[in-house]
Amino acid sequence: GDGGLDAAKGTEGWTVEPEIEDAFPQNSFVGPNGWVVVWLKVEGSTALGLPLLAIAMLLSGLHERECIACLLYLIATFQAGWLLVGGVFALGGFVPLECRRGEMGDDFAFHTMWWVCCLWLASTAAIIAVILCILCCLMGATAAAASSSGGKESYKPLEDTSEAHEQV
Repeated sequence: GDGGLDAAKGTEGWTVEPEIEDAFPQNSFVGPNGWVVVWLKVEGSTALGLPLLAIAMLLSGLHERECIACLLYLIATFQAGWLLVGGVFALGGFVPLECRRGEMGDDFAFHTMWWVCCLWLASTAAIIAVILCILCCLMGATAAAASSSGGKESYKPLEDTSEAHEQV
């Protein structure tokens, strides 16, 4: 489009090009209230809100309360689930091809969602890879230590000291 200069005014100050409204009136991914934009709004709110809430609770001394920890955990769990929903939208082919190409208006929201999901997934994969490497190293070190001792216990059996206590 032309940046919405000739567009009809949509809801909340957004502009929706008339040909988009006419061509795709029932598409749930299109427009300012479409799934892609809603996903970005919720993801952005939780991505900014969770750390700010955690800092506020830490500064106020409420972070040690179980209900606050549970609230932060629930928000983080929701955010992880919401990220999975966005990943399915962005990478699963649910967003119409016209929207992805920019033929249904500006494709900025879709590309933003795609990059956010890809970066989070790549970060998660890197963290998992590091954790697996650490676990493999620890398991290898444990196996090496066990094989150097011949697999036998290096401890002497305890002596029975019950007679010594009776004499005292």
